[in-house]
Amino acid sequence: MAKYMEHKRDTELFVAGSLEGLLPEDSVARAIWAGLEHLDFGPYDGLYKNDAVGRSALNPRCLTAVWTLALLRGVTSSIRLAALCGQDLEFRWLLGDAPVEKSTLCDFRKKHGEALASLSTQVLGALGRNGLLPEENMGVDGTIVRAASITAHGAYHDTLQLDAIEKKGIQCFVPEDRTANRMAPGVSPEYHTVCRGLTNHADKFSYDESTDAMHCPHGHCMDWRKLNDGKTAAVYQAPAEVCQSCRAKPQCCPKSQSGRYVNRSLYKEKIETIAQRLETLEGRRQKNARWVVCEGTFARLNNLLHWGRCRIWGRAGAEVELLWRQFVHNLMLLSGTWKPMVPAKTG
Repeated sequence: MAKYMEHKRDTELFVAGSLEGLLPEDSVARAIWAGLEHLDFGPYDGLYKNDAVGRSALNPRCLTAVWTLALLRGVTSSIRLAALCGQDLEFRWLLGDAPVEKSTLCDFRKKHGEALASLSTQVLGALGRNGLLPEENMGVDGTIVRAASITAHGAYHDTLQLDAIEKKGIQCFVPEDRTANRMAPGVSPEYHTVCRGLTNHADKFSYDESTDAMHCPHGHCMDWRKLNDGKTAAVYQAPAEVCQSCRAKPQCCPKSQSGRYVNRSLYKEKIETIAQRLETLEGRRQKNARWVVCEGTFARLNNLLHWGRCRIWGRAGAEVELLWRQFVHNLMLLSGTWKPMVPAKTG
């Protein structure tokens, strides 16, 4: 019969030494602290009013450190984190073995978004100075400032934003979004009706610049009525009596009682020009860079930082949670624990 070693869980242990001596030199807690040591936590100082009276507060640098380590471990509960701060060596070392309540941890994570944003800006600046950003003059989904070019997914673009950015001399590399609910007004399939052999595509309606009017395929004039809600297209409409007497009404606008209308996109040419840039060598390089830098970072946020769901309610809470994970991600890059995602060169 096989023999096994006996359990000796009643063995008395005598652990001697300080937290500093017991913590391994390659602990991630040391890397976190090294990254935080050079940041200015001044924005937090104004949040405490205990200069003359009151007990000493926990150092915000320590609280930031324990939340950073917690997110790396997938801990998002203040209750669980408070327990770890009293039991786990790495958390105890980061706090200097100071006691902490779950309410203190919870409030610190939720209430100091502006101060955390200041820290995040400092980390981003340090990454730039150390050459750890993907490229000095490239904006990926608008996240890198002072960009000479911006690359984004088609579903993220806003027509007026693209126009404003282009006017500032910043090149955009954005594919045309071909989903019906996001295409430029007057282009989506709701205006492309083919019935009984009669084609009533929106592009069959001609525009007369001299009179600022549209003409339908049957020669009827459609006058300018208004701009659409997004201010990106002009709306033209035919008189109701003209449409009611037109032989093509059953195929063109069978349910309309006020006359057929059509939208003329004011930015169609600009959107097409921006989309065509992606077919160039530079466009392919930018698209590859966006995929590696942006989507790769999102994967880290979801997997390595365990962002399964938000713990804080509302949009503001989601923004704070994203800011925390963005800060932790960039701090790990700055400390050298993680490697930056650098797009491969395309030629």
